Amino acid sequence: FPSHDTAANPTSYIVVYNNQIHADDVDLTNVNDTDVHGMQVGGFASYVWYLNNHVHHLLGSGAQMGQQSGQSETNTHHCYYGKNIIHDVRQAGLWSKSASDSIFSQNEIYDVVDVYSPPFNWTSTSKCFGGQYRPNRLWILYNKCYGSSRMVRLVRGRCPKEDHLRCGQGKGDL
Repeated sequence: FPSHDTAANPTSYIVVYNNQIHADDVDLTNVNDTDVHGMQVGGFASYVWYLNNHVHHLLGSGAQMGQQSGQSETNTHHCYYGKNIIHDVRQAGLWSKSASDSIFSQNEIYDVVDVYSPPFNWTSTSKCFGGQYRPNRLWILYNKCYGSSRMVRLVRGRCPKEDHLRCGQGKGDL
């Protein structure tokens, strides 16, 4: 969601709180690029809070925000994803595509699955957090990440400007 909002009729002030989000009988080794995310926020959404959810066993990311390549990064903005537990998903725990002014904080993400698709010769390396299509002012703070190949991945050539990404806290946590 949202799927029908516009600049003249945006979707704002949404709270997704304390849910169990998962798929039944999912095959995490499926080689197809299937985007079944726990939540997808795009379009003209703003002020979205995704809090205290338990997200698992999905063929996509735990949650994703923002537009596809070529769309304005200012359309989706002011999203806060906090205190979620995300595991046994593909692609990423939390992912930002060209969203602005967003925060990933106090999430616990683990066992994100590496996927290799021989028919298409591509690999989706597991990562807890990341972005592409130039997310702006993305903050990644006080999270826990383990059991994945990478903590953070920014897709080359589509990364945020250096001054637009903030990460914090060490000792295996991020």
